[in-house]
Amino acid sequence: MVDNWEINTCFISFRLVIPYKNHPICDVIYEKMMILTSGLNPYDLFRHVYKDSGLVNDEINEESRMGEVEIDGKILKYKRGFTL
Repeated sequence: MVDNWEINTCFISFRLVIPYKNHPICDVIYEKMMILTSGLNPYDLFRHVYKDSGLVNDEINEESRMGEVEIDGKILKYKRGFTL
């Protein structure tokens, strides 16, 4: 999806402040991206990580942040969270 976005030089600005003539496929790609991210809270990218008890987890290390996901039959590893 990202590759198609870049190949077609798609562009979108916040509240369409910057007008730009996109290829029609860009609208389709954008709608798919919005559907896939509709359940995400962007503020979660920068919040503290909490244990089930609700206390800040100060014991986070590189190993505990690693996760795995299967996409198209391939297991991919990724780092959870965002480091400022």
